[in-house]
Amino acid sequence: MNEYNFVVTSALAIEDLVAAELQNFGAHAIKPGRAVVHACGSLEVIYRTCLWSRVASRVLLPITTFSTDSVATLYDAIYAIDWQKHLGPDDTLAVDFSERDSAISHTHFGAQKIKDAIVDKLRDIFGRRPDIDRITPKLRINVRLENSNATVAIDMSGASLHRRGYRLDSTTAPMRETLAAAVLLRSRWPQAADEQKPLIDPMCGSGTLLIEAALIALNRAPQLTRKHFGFLGWRGHKHDIWNHLLKEANDQKKHNYTGIIQGSDINAATISAARDNAVRAKVSQLIQFSVKPFTDLFISATATKPGMIVVNPPYGERLGDEDQLQQLYKDFGQTLKSRFGNWSAHVLTSSIVLAKSLGLTAKRTNTLMNGALSCQLLHCDIHSPKDKILQINKSPKIDEALANRLHKNLRRLERWASREKIDCYRIYDADLPEFAAAIDRYNNHIVLQEYAPPAHIDKERARQRLMILKNTVQSVTQIPLNHIVIKTRRRQKPGELYEKLNNLNKLINIQEGQCKFLVNLTDYLDTGLFLDSRLIRRLIGELAKGCDFLNLFAYTGSATVYAALGAARSTTSVDLSKTYLSWAERNLHLNGFEGRQHKFIQADCRVWLENNQNRYGLILLDPPTFSSSKRMDGTLDIQRDHSQLINNAVRLLTKDGILIFSTNYRRFKLDKANITNMQAIEITAETIPI
Repeated sequence: MNEYNFVVTSALAIEDLVAAELQNFGAHAIKPGRAVVHACGSLEVIYRTCLWSRVASRVLLPITTFSTDSVATLYDAIYAIDWQKHLGPDDTLAVDFSERDSAISHTHFGAQKIKDAIVDKLRDIFGRRPDIDRITPKLRINVRLENSNATVAIDMSGASLHRRGYRLDSTTAPMRETLAAAVLLRSRWPQAADEQKPLIDPMCGSGTLLIEAALIALNRAPQLTRKHFGFLGWRGHKHDIWNHLLKEANDQKKHNYTGIIQGSDINAATISAARDNAVRAKVSQLIQFSVKPFTDLFISATATKPGMIVVNPPYGERLGDEDQLQQLYKDFGQTLKSRFGNWSAHVLTSSIVLAKSLGLTAKRTNTLMNGALSCQLLHCDIHSPKDKILQINKSPKIDEALANRLHKNLRRLERWASREKIDCYRIYDADLPEFAAAIDRYNNHIVLQEYAPPAHIDKERARQRLMILKNTVQSVTQIPLNHIVIKTRRRQKPGELYEKLNNLNKLINIQEGQCKFLVNLTDYLDTGLFLDSRLIRRLIGELAKGCDFLNLFAYTGSATVYAALGAARSTTSVDLSKTYLSWAERNLHLNGFEGRQHKFIQADCRVWLENNQNRYGLILLDPPTFSSSKRMDGTLDIQRDHSQLINNAVRLLTKDGILIFSTNYRRFKLDKANITNMQAIEITAETIPI
């Protein structure tokens, strides 16, 4: 049989697990790297890796390498490949392109050129070309460009191998299946399963750890029920080898397991989802699910030997949450020591402080990556405490009236948001007088902005109310605690500026219709995207076609993105902040726009307006209510200064050009007497989003 050099990608810190699997699958010349393992083996070995690997992300089959220093040479090298060996003109195609330290820094543009070269080659041969299918193409091509060295590979796995198919898409961010499998392999669950030891996850969420544990216990290939692999549409695919492996996997799986696998969680909806996932994974008969807090956790009466606790508790990545979670970890550790003596505990956490709060000593640790978050997997032997067991706190209190209101709001908003492809929207704004807060959803994150209570309100009472608010939001939305960010909004004194809250520099990607944006939920009071300006942005997109667009006080450039997607001829974004302009440039890049037609100017907008002579068909003027930046002369007061700003902006309009002026100042009065050469129409009501 022919031997192939192939590549298996994975998360960081589990390359050795991938290498061990590959050796077991019959591969040789195995060389682990950073988030990648190189190996050599037959097509059967490659197929077996796709079918059986529990921790790999993708399996790639390189077909050529070459050097390139430009888009033109990249196109030529891709065109030169004999593509008819791999796909036909009636097939579908997708291209994944990544780069590092190369001359082609725009990955979207690079992928487009690669796609063009492939379809042009096949059109020249057959007179027709394959179509593009980004979701489930017949063939997925992977191109990696590092410095000037390019590697072209067939993606044999197709979609990422963490997608087992049993878990439906969710608004929350549960543990990936491959990470769950890595936790279990590091915890030596396969050996424990052979000994029929019990396993319990007392904070099981959607049940991923338990389902992966059941698949291991049954010796089930994790991809046995998967319908699509990348190699199935490849012209080099060998059906007889694949059919043999499927039969072998079905013959090797066990049909029963006598050990105990249990999971529990405090939320009934989460447990319902976990049960559904287990049914789809065909392991529901193995797993016992229940709704209860971990404080009600006891060893099953049918357990005849010490077992394992495997758990992925909340980490406390949200500002201020670590202090609140210390008690939860302390209570959890006490529960284990008081009731699970001689068992082992395997706890995944990113916080050293929280790990210490457990009160358990780790005999060994492993580093694992949960997304971009570096975590420690603690392996602990549980010893009963000699001193008196402390009273365990009950589960967090929630407010039923608030929960009902949130459920009602979400029922109304979630269908709309899904239809509009909107990840970020407000779900609550002081609807109930006793909970004065604004709650915004950003995909699988929540930003909870408490309106600061009056000085006469007791601080402890206010703190307890905030905790009830947070617990209720978490219970209703099922968004993890470490994805809930709490901020306080208070009325600013005259001349007072908002200070930076943190320096985590963690940006997440969200969707708003056809646009993508980077938002920072932790470091500033605002996130980088004003949700109340959504319809203004949409209006700009509708008006921008063929125009030169000017964005004054551009902030993070969200309006500029809409203008670019609306086919503006050019865009100019002006802001005093270098940080915001860099953010704006990244937002445009995220949406596939770059080039000299998109300008970013760091300047005081007032001064820049007075000195600029260019003309624009569409201008957005959205200044702050007040600013006293050290980088500007004097101060900006929107009520005092707006007429001069508007007059200077109108001067730059083309004939029939449009200026959109926006302000959030509630008591604003337009000074029509001092504004010339324009017709003003108020559109406030039409621009307030749902």
